[in-house]
Amino acid sequence: MKVIPALSILKRHKVDRRYYIVHLTTQGNKLISGIFPRHAGMIVSEMAVLNASEQKKLSKLCKKLGLKNKP
Repeated sequence: MKVIPALSILKRHKVDRRYYIVHLTTQGNKLISGIFPRHAGMIVSEMAVLNASEQKKLSKLCKKLGLKNKP
């Protein structure tokens, strides 16, 4: 994992050592605040091809995938 010390602080998860917890510094927060709105807009634009029912189903499936390896 590539970490830029000025932008973030990296710590290992206490229980499951395979995971890292990343805390952004003030500088990191400023960077993300400038980038994220455009990124989120791009995601919204891509998801617009799905109707509300499809978006809800996709959300449930993504959550299921995200939780499958949770410690």
